[in-house]
This record gives sequence, structure tokens and C-alpha cells, in this order.
Amino acid sequence: MVIADYLRQCGYKVLEAATADEAITILENTEFEVGTLFSGLELDDAREGFTLTQWARAHHPQLEIIRAGSLARAADCAGDLCEQGPHEKKPYDSISIVAQVSQLFAAAKRKRPPE
Repeated sequence: MVIADYLRQCGYKVLEAATADEAITILENTEFEVGTLFSGLELDDAREGFTLTQWARAHHPQLEIIRAGSLARAADCAGDLCEQGPHEKKPYDSISIVAQVSQLFAAAKRKRPPE
């Protein structure tokens, strides 16, 4: 994935999953601390991307989520759900994605209680 490579070049640790099931396995693994989920909606079945983000919101409410893909395809599969959270249209700008990830991490740090 081009965006994964770009995020790595920007200094982020990136874990990749080919399917929603693989992503859930990663998120359930307590060895990894995941701060942001970047989920593509242009999968063979766009519903899989929404299933993943719904699962993530239910099981990891602190997780920041970025969904990317065609708004028309997303709307076909998710109705008004696509209005929640950030949404990037393809082709998305890599710099914009990195800026969003940076903002989400900064916001998450502000939400954490002091140690």
C-alpha cells in the first residue's frame, strides 16, 4: 500500500491488514498499541470496511478512525454512517493523510490523563 509506505517514511509505525478479519486480529492483539485505524472502503465489498470501523468503534472507542474511498460507493453500503468521522476521497493526498494522522495523535495525547 502506497499510503502505508509513505506513513512509514514520515516516521509512523504501520501495521497492515488485507482484510477486516486480519485488522480485527491485530486490534485484538494486546501486544500492539494502535492509535489510528485507516480503513479503505474501496474493497471488493465496501461493507467490509464499514463492518471493521463499526467493530472498532464498539470495541476500541478511543481509536481514531479515518475512512477513505469513494463517497458514492460508501453511501451505497452505509447510508448515513458515512457522515461520521473523517472521510477522504480517492485519489487522496498523502500529505493530507499524514496531517490527519498527526492531528489525531495530538488530540489523543491531549485526552489522556497525566501520568
